[in-house]
Amino acid sequence: MEPKIVLSTPGSVTIKSPRNMLTPGVKTTQEIYDIAQKHCETKSQANAVATKSWLQPFDGNYHEFECKKP
Repeated sequence: MEPKIVLSTPGSVTIKSPRNMLTPGVKTTQEIYDIAQKHCETKSQANAVATKSWLQPFDGNYHEFECKKP
């Protein structure tokens, strides 16, 4: 399963990624950041800034970004 956008507005985006049982914690990869950055550039000509990440047990990792103007 690839990371995918599960919730978005022009000012924010939430991305779900698969849970890696071998890696402790929630890791925001470059791929996830790139998805968020593309969303923010397209929707509001802004940069993606990570605001929080969390694990939903038996579901996946979630990563929330805010779109901030430079």
